[in-house]
Amino acid sequence: MAGEGSSLLGASPLILSLATLLIAVLCKNFVGASNKWPRRVAINKESVLRSLGIRLGDIPTTLVLDGAVAVDSLVRRADVFSDRPAGGPSTILSDGRHPNITSVPYGPRWVALRRNITSEAFHPVRGLARAAPQRARGAAALVADIASSSSGNNGDGVVPVRDCLYKAVFALNVATCFGDGAVDAGHVDAMRLAQQEFLGMVPGFRVFATFKKVARLLYRDRWKQAVHCRRRQEELYIPLIRACQERRRSAGAGAGAGGTRTTTSYVDTLLDLEIPVEGDPRRRWKLSEGDMVSLVSEYLGAATGAVVAALEWTLANLVTQPDVQSRLRREVDGEEASCGYVRAVVLEALRRHPPVPAVQRYMATKVMVGSTPVAGGTMVLFSLEDISRDDKVRLLRICY
Repeated sequence: MAGEGSSLLGASPLILSLATLLIAVLCKNFVGASNKWPRRVAINKESVLRSLGIRLGDIPTTLVLDGAVAVDSLVRRADVFSDRPAGGPSTILSDGRHPNITSVPYGPRWVALRRNITSEAFHPVRGLARAAPQRARGAAALVADIASSSSGNNGDGVVPVRDCLYKAVFALNVATCFGDGAVDAGHVDAMRLAQQEFLGMVPGFRVFATFKKVARLLYRDRWKQAVHCRRRQEELYIPLIRACQERRRSAGAGAGAGGTRTTTSYVDTLLDLEIPVEGDPRRRWKLSEGDMVSLVSEYLGAATGAVVAALEWTLANLVTQPDVQSRLRREVDGEEASCGYVRAVVLEALRRHPPVPAVQRYMATKVMVGSTPVAGGTMVLFSLEDISRDDKVRLLRICY
């Protein structure tokens, strides 16, 4: 009896997937062939699965809207709230082999990856200050692009500012990622289009977070498209990573044995990075090309989308306040001694529209969030956008 029971348990996932698919197909055929079914009832895979009590990708979630609770959890008890939700796009497509920073579990790998990006690419001197010339060229290119678009749109002056912003910010991030001048304009455009296609599919990845085999069976076309996007990224990024490796070898050979290597891009830091083996810190391993493709995709996607969204919101608010624009113009043109107002406007824009509107943490075990017990296997979502607009925690008040 025990053997029979274990056999049934082992077969249950396959039986469940086949039964679910069969019901979905029958319902689809029935609706298409019969006029007796009420037309107002929408039958699709999601509705059939939910009627069976199956919710692919759904994870119990606790929403936090209190600033004090967020500070206590994310700052004072950061070690407890360190695990990110598994199942990001790169993790799903690589079957867990190539996660990025936002999806890797807390441990030596996460610590090494995060320390690398904060101490190099996002460091005030080694990263941000060094990229000042690239930012200046990017700003000039953005102004030229807007002017060109304005004169070319039948003279009506209507410009799709978001497209111009996205192109300029993405090109800047490509330069800081692979090195200044390492990627030609045509390749940058191809990378931008591929990245936008990939990001457009991200919301659909949720169904693959749980019951992966069933989800891949039910959403075969979506899965094939996702795999195609990943392969396209590999085709675009891996040659650039290898070119960076070759450039470093040539520079090292030219400098001789006593030469020093200067890190100039995010990919350079990834090539230098050595990650401790969990449980044996003395042993270390290097990132593979697949690992770097995931990290580069994350860098280009997150660093572009968040900045563009913040700039869009800032411009949208400034358009309705000409007096604020005038004061900003006076400071930018040097008519006022300091740029305090510019800084205040930037901080207020970030407060009202944070680049990361919410922070997710995955609770593997039971934990207290404020005074609320949260069971293991739950996602905790800290809504930074709602918290930042709370009058109780507002530190800076500027009315646009």
